[in-house]
Amino acid sequence: MEKLKEDIIKELKNAISASESRILQKNDLVNEKIKELEEENKTLKETVEYLHQTVKKKNLFVSGLVSQPRRTNCKKLKGTNITITSNLTKAQQERNKILAKRLKEIRKQTKDRCYIKGEKLYIYNKAYTVKDIALEEKLEDEKSLSQKQKVINTPSPPIPEEVFESDCTKEAAHERKKLLQDSKNM
Repeated sequence: MEKLKEDIIKELKNAISASESRILQKNDLVNEKIKELEEENKTLKETVEYLHQTVKKKNLFVSGLVSQPRRTNCKKLKGTNITITSNLTKAQQERNKILAKRLKEIRKQTKDRCYIKGEKLYIYNKAYTVKDIALEEKLEDEKSLSQKQKVINTPSPPIPEEVFESDCTKEAAHERKKLLQDSKNM
């Protein structure tokens, strides 16, 4: 009996030490990963700071220009290889593409006043952002999927049983017809 207890205790100690060593190994791996991520984060912060500095060095600030002369001068450049546009980030360019795509779709459907101003699409003087358009597209996709599923999942209507007057009385036939009509209405 004593020996059995000692064997069980030894097995438990061995199991605990094995699980403890596995946990320590995992802990060491996690600590190494954290150190790598901290170093990467530090280098990324340094590069971002450097990029901000270089961008600010290359910026030109022009003041005193009125927007109207700028627009008239831009019109003079039509037909040449020179264009004047805003300096946009990739994310802003993607948002503008989405807005322009939706604007083209709407203009195909209606000739009403719709335009893009800033990062918003105005339709009937109501502003829509890229998030609104994405949400609208998501709802349309879900609606079309649910309609497809309804078509697939709808069972064929049951074939009504014909009531023969010879099989039952007129009252029973009349009650059956009412029940069938009620079940169709539900």
